[in-house]
Amino acid sequence: MATRRRGCVREPCAASMDGGLKVEQTGMDAENENAVQQTPAPIGGAPGRPLSIDIIIPVYNALDQVRECIKSVVAHRDDLVNVIVVNDASHPHVGEWLDAEHAGTIRCTIIHKEQNEGYLKAINQGLELSKADIVICQNSDTIIFENFFDIVRALFQSDPKIAVINPVSVWANWTRIPFPSGHTVFSLADRLWRANGLSVRDIQNASGFCFAVRGEALLRLGSFDPVYDPGYWEETDFCMKVLDAGLRVVCAPGLFVFHHGWSSFGADARNMNMEKNERIFRSRWGEQFSALEKWFKFNDPLRGLKNELACTDSAVDNVYARSAAADGLSVLYILPSLAHYGGIISVIQVVNRLVMQGVRANIAVTKAGDKSVLRYCACYFNPLFFENEAELIQNCPQVDVVVATHWTTAYSAIKLTNVGKAKRAAYFVQDYEPDFHTDDPMRARLAEATYKLISDRICKTSWLKEKLDAYGGDTEIIPIGLNTDIFADYRQPRENLVLTMARPSSARRNWPTALKAFRILAEIRPDIALGVYGSNFKPGELPPSITSYGLLESASSVARMLNRAKVLLDASTFQGFGRPGLEAIACGVAPVLTKNGGITSYAKHMHNALLINPFDVGEIVTSICRIIDDEPLYERLRTNGKGLSANYTLDREGAQTRVFLERVLRNG
Repeated sequence: MATRRRGCVREPCAASMDGGLKVEQTGMDAENENAVQQTPAPIGGAPGRPLSIDIIIPVYNALDQVRECIKSVVAHRDDLVNVIVVNDASHPHVGEWLDAEHAGTIRCTIIHKEQNEGYLKAINQGLELSKADIVICQNSDTIIFENFFDIVRALFQSDPKIAVINPVSVWANWTRIPFPSGHTVFSLADRLWRANGLSVRDIQNASGFCFAVRGEALLRLGSFDPVYDPGYWEETDFCMKVLDAGLRVVCAPGLFVFHHGWSSFGADARNMNMEKNERIFRSRWGEQFSALEKWFKFNDPLRGLKNELACTDSAVDNVYARSAAADGLSVLYILPSLAHYGGIISVIQVVNRLVMQGVRANIAVTKAGDKSVLRYCACYFNPLFFENEAELIQNCPQVDVVVATHWTTAYSAIKLTNVGKAKRAAYFVQDYEPDFHTDDPMRARLAEATYKLISDRICKTSWLKEKLDAYGGDTEIIPIGLNTDIFADYRQPRENLVLTMARPSSARRNWPTALKAFRILAEIRPDIALGVYGSNFKPGELPPSITSYGLLESASSVARMLNRAKVLLDASTFQGFGRPGLEAIACGVAPVLTKNGGITSYAKHMHNALLINPFDVGEIVTSICRIIDDEPLYERLRTNGKGLSANYTLDREGAQTRVFLERVLRNG
């Protein structure tokens, strides 16, 4: 039972997990080796005995990533692997999920801390419980893959001098590798294993995202130094102790672990901790580490691999071409560009779910745009990027189904089926896009024509389905997926804050009306704090009485902001669905929303929201004041909103989308 507590290409090595072991070893050149290594005293367990493993996972919020991390660990562990989870006073729903899902799991210890004390104390608390031959300190925003624990064991057993092993990842320090365009985390893990097997490279400095250390080395050298509290540089300090003891710190280029990165510390706290701890570290190890940095600059043992991955020809080497994943459905979504728009985020999230459900799925982008949106949430794929539509048509990989996501991409999808690059085309319709072009009749007609062009369609609301049914074909409603692990009520005190999400460049977002309402509120209700998040504001457009929180570039930052507020205003002229309103309700906010469009599929007037005429500024101002002043109404709207988000989970959207796409392919 679980315990619950409070408080350039290298040739593949000859390696087989079933047969004989051959581990390729490479180290520093002799000139630098003497600076940091002495002849070591070997450490290790009894020869031939299977090594026990404890994997310690400190958790602080980011439940969506915690869920995937622990799921991967539990799926791939064996009877000699124990899991120790240290919940560092996360939001209440995180601890509740840990207990509900894993309190009855064998070989799993869950420690709940009453106060947040930081990563370092959490990891050291886990280390105090460990007596295993191998201890793995694992960040909670990671995912491991098939044979992970067997590979770690084999590498430690290959040389008793190895004290620390670091996998490669797309987010790390010295062991960071490029994420080749067109790959998913699964196809990249497969590619690295096949090319590098059980080889190791002396890297000298391991990153903490997945820090595998021999238990005997911990006994000899001690745990991480608490002087680095709350975190950063502690693992580099430990590596210097390992090298000073004449032992090895290696990287395994055949062992890939996905790491999203920077999921717990905010940017300000992260930078402050890193700077403070770097000063401490360099005061101890300055001369020795400078020698290592110089060695790494000129002798990076992973340089060949990094160059190879960076130069990958995505037209021939991608998730669709990997032999290990040749079976099953293959799907390619087309986006016109990348940006922090709700529709683009919806596509990224559904492709993420398809990838995690075993579908060979990815996105093709014909104009790169703002790639930072790929960090809005953990992204388990890297899109295929093309300069234009012509290059897409020429170099697109062979797929089963191509999915249009915007009216301009519908024409590309049909061209791909016509040239035989895709067997079938489908259409993810997120809004009635002819209405986007009321000032351009030609573009409106082109948008409308696409609804007859592709007959198999997905939409999110009955409002939109009724419009699409007029064009014939088959339109299926699949409810939008919301990251309910992030968008949740954190049950913390709230400010008297009213928020609105603004995108002045989009006319239907109705920014002038929202700004007018906020200006009036600023004059008549100085007791109400007013805030805006979004982008593309004109210089000086916002008066001092309205706070701009800028572009919130991650789901977590949006959810944290919503958990500060009492009211969200969405004064869009219409919404095909209205993601901001649903996010607000999930976070315990009482929203004031437009009454036009598909938003009424979930927003019910006087039940979980107040619905307004988006052109009536007076009604908007009155509705906001009403929620602020009428506490029983505010609480009733919040109470009625609880549980709504359970109908809009990412897993459900992914599963229903997969069934739909399989049917499209089968019926073709």
